Amino acid sequence: MLFRSDMTLAMNAAWSTCPAANSCVANLTFSGTNPQDIISSPFYRYDGSDTLYVGDSTGHLQKFTGVFLGTPQVVASGGWPILVNNAATLTSPVYDSVSKNIFVGDSLGQLSFVKETGSTTGMCGSGSPPCLGSVVQALGGAMVDGPLVDSSAGTVFAFEGTDTTNRGTAYQFNTQLATASK
Repeated sequence: MLFRSDMTLAMNAAWSTCPAANSCVANLTFSGTNPQDIISSPFYRYDGSDTLYVGDSTGHLQKFTGVFLGTPQVVASGGWPILVNNAATLTSPVYDSVSKNIFVGDSLGQLSFVKETGSTTGMCGSGSPPCLGSVVQALGGAMVDGPLVDSSAGTVFAFEGTDTTNRGTAYQFNTQLATASK
């Protein structure tokens, strides 16, 4: 049996259209005017929601649904994509299954959180979830790696790697980004 790995699904096609005994690739288009993914690895939620988040080069957090179990598509309604920091390049986002917040850093040195629908931790900057959280932390230098989240301890770790005096700085926050320590 011949195995092909170069099958590309048509735009907005369901995974079920992938021919048997083949692997398929889906090309997804971001919402917005010419955003790109420069440093953000996608974060997939393994909770049955079939949802993926990824940061873009225009400071927006993008959301995709139907990623593996349905029809992959960008969410471009209900507040998505969410502007996190205008003109910044976003790092890899991390979804915290306890707080239901999504944490993301950026090229301008800011750590932010997005309250996803169902989140009861933290406040919205305006409106209701999904929304940008009301608290952001300016770390000083660019962030190039996504934050780390310890859901059981309710903590978020961020790393600012452009501090040449200390050769980088590690920060610890709670999941509301309200308390910090270095």
